Amino acid sequence: LTGRFLYGLVSMGLTPSRWPGSCGTVILDVKGRRSGRLHSTLVTWAEYAGARHLVVMSAEEPQWVKNMRADGGHVTLRHGRIRTDAVLREVGVTAGSWLR
Repeated sequence: LTGRFLYGLVSMGLTPSRWPGSCGTVILDVKGRRSGRLHSTLVTWAEYAGARHLVVMSAEEPQWVKNMRADGGHVTLRHGRIRTDAVLREVGVTAGSWLR
């Protein structure tokens, strides 16, 4: 699936909130660190040791991570009409860090 198509399916709640294997896809909303505007991106979470973690898969640090840090970890996770406010914290600082 292409990114835009999957983003549309997740925003309408037409994908499972949990995929087999204890992982899922949600839309992450975060306030821009310079503009203050809301930015949205598709993210994948995985379950590890009983907690959900967002997985940073790129070698470079994504802008949403920088924005999340600047806002004290505050984000909103969306899947269809369900919105969950969350405070993320880093649990690793290497490439492929886990965010909880």
